[in-house]
Amino acid sequence: MGGGGAGDPSIWLAPPQTELNGSGPGGNMQLTFGTSAQFVLGQSFQITLGPTPINVTATTNDHPTTVACCGFLYAAVVLWGLVYGLSSGPSDDVKRAAWTCVFQGIIDIILVAIMISEMELKAADAHLEDALKPLFRVDHPEPTADESNVGRFVAENVILLGIVAAPIIATIAEAAGA
Repeated sequence: MGGGGAGDPSIWLAPPQTELNGSGPGGNMQLTFGTSAQFVLGQSFQITLGPTPINVTATTNDHPTTVACCGFLYAAVVLWGLVYGLSSGPSDDVKRAAWTCVFQGIIDIILVAIMISEMELKAADAHLEDALKPLFRVDHPEPTADESNVGRFVAENVILLGIVAAPIIATIAEAAGA
């Protein structure tokens, strides 16, 4: 199922609707170009009612679609700035408003593409992890109350001593005999 509604965990939406709503009814999308800082004086809370949050630190190799979409976002912002700046007369208010609406639509489409891409990557990673878990699982029998761990303790320490002592003994033997 999709993500929960904003503020109401009983509202569950289909994944496409979640992506279009920005994670729920009344969702919030934030776009920041440049440095972003948050200063909190006191305790901070982040409460998520819904699926696990997706946090992306994108690199070209890990998230190529997201990196490409970020390039498109940058280009759209630069282009919109130029168009808006060139429409500077008082009679151009309607034109600027229209270009602003077009810009907002383009930005929304690109942000939705990023969210869809990241949700698909997360689902693929989860599916791969679920498929690999049985291959790498090691079942350890639970020790019973009457089993003694003294033997295991001695064996582990003998192995550790051998690992640590072997290079030292080899170095001493080489120095003494060479």
